Amino acid sequence: MFALLDRDGDKNLTKLELTAFYEDMNTDNNQVVITEEIFSWINKNLDSICNEHRTMIDEDLKSGDRAKAVKSKAVHDLYMDILDKNSDSKVDKNDT
Repeated sequence: MFALLDRDGDKNLTKLELTAFYEDMNTDNNQVVITEEIFSWINKNLDSICNEHRTMIDEDLKSGDRAKAVKSKAVHDLYMDILDKNSDSKVDKNDT
């Protein structure tokens, strides 16, 4: 994710880069970035964010070890949030 923010690749985040990130997420151009805008930005940029680990995940999936491929708190929480957003009732995260 840092590489997406660090647009010039100098390993430093400038105010200009952070402002560009804010503006990219703030799709309705108001004074706040809401949760839906953050999730939308993540979904739009997910391949880039996960690119570093994508090969390992693909290899685990090809080998049939699906549990290992998705064994990650971050992936689990993301799926739970997506399920919550698309469900009429909340999903108990402890049941998964």
